[in-house]
Amino acid sequence: MKKYGLLVIVLILTYTLKAQITAVSREWANELRSNTSDTLYVVNFWATWCKPCVNELPYFQKIADAYAGKNVKVILVSNDMRRDMTKRVPDFIKNNGIKLQVLYINEVDADLWISKVNKDWTGAIPATWMYNGSNGKEDFTEGELTFEELENKVKAMLE
Repeated sequence: MKKYGLLVIVLILTYTLKAQITAVSREWANELRSNTSDTLYVVNFWATWCKPCVNELPYFQKIADAYAGKNVKVILVSNDMRRDMTKRVPDFIKNNGIKLQVLYINEVDADLWISKVNKDWTGAIPATWMYNGSNGKEDFTEGELTFEELENKVKAMLE
């Protein structure tokens, strides 16, 4: 009986770790943009294989920690291959202590959703999109950010 209990716990933990990554539709950006709450969404598009992406990931956690309890939500959108969403990306998240919400766009053709985030986005990563539902302000940056740049953008979006 104890063996079955342990098996159930292992299966639950395995599901929970894999459930850290949520698939969203290619309309996700438009759905987020239609939100009129007073929340600032800070969305970082990254991949485990992208060195500049990995370099700036701690900055996003630092922003999330600094604005905890405030209306700021930091979301990571993985641009890894779909096949990597079951093992590689969850392992990376766990091994790097990432506590942020991680999504991936459930669409194989990136051209169908990239322009929904920003019409000028070439698709290069890292990329950061911010949207403030209360005032409709948006900011988009293609390329790596320093912590100071990210923090200044967050402050400007909250004004």
